[in-house]
Amino acid sequence: MDLGWGKHVAPSQSITVAEAAALWLQASESRKLEIATLEQYRGHTRLHIVPLIGEIKLTDLTLEVVRGFEDRLRLDRSISLVPKVFSSLSSMLSDALERGLVARKSP
Repeated sequence: MDLGWGKHVAPSQSITVAEAAALWLQASESRKLEIATLEQYRGHTRLHIVPLIGEIKLTDLTLEVVRGFEDRLRLDRSISLVPKVFSSLSSMLSDALERGLVARKSP
């Protein structure tokens, strides 16, 4: 099974974080997750992820960008919310990886 790991994704072929989030939310809904979980995912996406980094292409989502996102969250969101939003972002990126939309460097 090819999970897309180590696969190069050209910047011109890359989708944005917002587009990846939409795919992830759609997949989450199709898995029939709990309503409260889906609402939490939607809120994290709509209120935090998309407004701050939604326009960034997945190929441009570097550690520096993610750390800047975290710093920004810590400035004006509750301290308890930050890890929850990060968990949603991580799940969304895992979904994008499985779809072959983002590369992962081989170990």
